[in-house]
Amino acid sequence: MSFKLHSTEFYIQIHKISQSDLSSFENYLTDIKELGFSGIFLRAFQNRGDRFHNIKPIKNKIGVYFENNQNIPIINPLIDNLKSPLRTVLWMSTRWMDWENGVKYGKYLLLRDKNNSERIINIFKELSEKNSEGILLQDDLVIKKAEEKKFNIKNKNLIIERYIKDIKKIIKNKELIVNVYYEVPLSDKIGISWYGQSIKGILNAGADSIAIMLYHRQIKRELKFNPKKLNHYIKKIIEKLKPYAEKVYIKLQIQDFKTGEPVNQKELIDIIKFIPENFKGIVFTPITTNKKDFNYLKTLIEKIR
Repeated sequence: MSFKLHSTEFYIQIHKISQSDLSSFENYLTDIKELGFSGIFLRAFQNRGDRFHNIKPIKNKIGVYFENNQNIPIINPLIDNLKSPLRTVLWMSTRWMDWENGVKYGKYLLLRDKNNSERIINIFKELSEKNSEGILLQDDLVIKKAEEKKFNIKNKNLIIERYIKDIKKIIKNKELIVNVYYEVPLSDKIGISWYGQSIKGILNAGADSIAIMLYHRQIKRELKFNPKKLNHYIKKIIEKLKPYAEKVYIKLQIQDFKTGEPVNQKELIDIIKFIPENFKGIVFTPITTNKKDFNYLKTLIEKIR
């Protein structure tokens, strides 16, 4: 049984560009637009272990995909040259930057180090000058319990929120979107204790939108849910998000993160049916811009439009 979402927009989050030249990638985006998608979340950084965008030439192994004055290694000036037919959000790391040499806890730059903070803010300033409609903050903008205990961090949510406020001030009129973990909407206490995140705090700090990582296969595996419990849990999260609906993107996985296999489309459609039409958008991830993923998106969008 098909159904129609009247106002919810559909996006894709691109983890890897398969095409080796820019014009072929732009043609792919035109085809994606014709399918009925409104925009893309495009990865603008490259850490070790991330999938490479294939756009040639590839000049470095880690760094960013845009020209800059911060001496950051450039993989390829993809973002400077891209003419996207779709609404484009640039997806950028905040604390995990393998090319940076600042003081770190594990792989994460320490936010309370002034040199780190100033450096990162300057990176976002440069990114904000590129041709895009918004910036998505990577899910590394968190302070977890181990780091909190190690450095005796107090009010870690206020540190995160101050950082968001500083970024918004820099990027001005562009949409600022923050990746948020799926547990956060259920409880401020849990969100702040585990990640330093709260929905109200993030939005009050100046973020225009949040992107909830509602990855159902991951949730099912982590919480050891059966299908009935999973559906109940997802509906509970969506219910908690309804007061903020017009500022919320729901991110859904099209690939099993453990096996790499495509997710059964019925699973996605069953979740989409829970999402009221006034939510800001639904984002499918991870996307590789190859023919296999394109055909998957084509059949999926045909079923829900």
